[in-house]
Amino acid sequence: MTLRQEIVGNAMQMAVCTLHPGQTVYCEAGKFLFKTSNVTM
Repeated sequence: MTLRQEIVGNAMQMAVCTLHPGQTVYCEAGKFLFKTSNVTM
């Protein structure tokens, strides 16, 4: 399985990642903007 991502935005760009069940993403501290309700931390 590959990670699907898309870069969106202009002044404040972000990477929107689509994960499959069981996949994990790590990000730099302080750079996490938001998550959808079906994502657990």
